[in-house]
Amino acid sequence: MKNIIKTIICLTPLTCIFLFSCRDSRNSIFTSHPVFQVDYGKPTADKPQLKLWYAGKYWWALIPASTGPSLWQRTEEGWKEHTDVTKSLAGVQGRADVWAEDEKVMAVAVKDIKNTNHSISVFQLRMKIELSGIRWEPNILTELFPPSPDETIETATITRDSKGNWWTSAVAGTNVYIWNSSSEGMNWTDPILLARGVDLDDICVVTPLPNDEIGVIWSDQVRDAVLMRTHKDGNLPDHGNLKRSLTWEIKQPMITLTLHFHQTAHYG
Repeated sequence: MKNIIKTIICLTPLTCIFLFSCRDSRNSIFTSHPVFQVDYGKPTADKPQLKLWYAGKYWWALIPASTGPSLWQRTEEGWKEHTDVTKSLAGVQGRADVWAEDEKVMAVAVKDIKNTNHSISVFQLRMKIELSGIRWEPNILTELFPPSPDETIETATITRDSKGNWWTSAVAGTNVYIWNSSSEGMNWTDPILLARGVDLDDICVVTPLPNDEIGVIWSDQVRDAVLMRTHKDGNLPDHGNLKRSLTWEIKQPMITLTLHFHQTAHYG
C-alpha cells in the first residue's frame, strides 16, 4: 500500500507551533515535533490565531507575539522569522487576519480580548525580491473604531471585492459592523451597522460571493441562528444596498462549533 504523509500546522496552548504527521497505512503512526516557539501566552484563547499564505514560492505565517504581529517564512532549513518586520510592527495589535494577493498582503489585527480590545489595526505588507532573498515592507495604515468606546472586539476579518474595494467586518459588543475602503486601505467609511443584539461571544466573517457580491455571515447565539447579509460590488456602501439574503436555524450543535472555531469562509 502506498504511504501518504499528511501534515497540519497548529498553535497549541504550550505556545509552540507543532507539526503533526500521519502516515496512512495498516498501522498508522502519529508523530509531532515543535516547528517554532512564540512568546505569546495562550495563543489559542482567541481568534484569529495564525494566518498562512503562499507567495514567492514560499509559505508565510503571520502569528501573534508579545510585541505585535510576527512574520515567518518556511525555508528549506525550516521556519525563519523576519525580525525586521516584527520590529516595524511592534505596538500593533497582534492577532491578524490577512488577504494575500501576489506580492501584497492587507491585514487587520486585534488585541487579546482579555486586554479589552476596542479597535482594529489595518496594515499592509509589500514583498520585495532582492539578491539576498525576499524582504517585506510593512506599512501601518490606520485604526478602525466602533461607534461606542464600550464595544469590545474579539476578532476581525478582511476581504476584497471584484471592484478592488476593501471590506472589514467585526462583532463589536453585541452589534455586527462592516467598514469599507476604496482607497487601498488608506481611508475607511464609518462603521455600517448590519445587526444588533447578538451575544458578546458571537463572531462574523466577510467573504467574496459569486456574481460580484460580498457577504457577511455571523453567529447569533441569542436567536440560535446563523445570519447573512450581502452587498453588490460597486454599489455605495450604505444601508439601502445591504440586504438580508439567507437566514437559517441551527439544527446541529456541531455547526455552531465549526463556525465558532473556523472563521475563513468559502462560498460557492
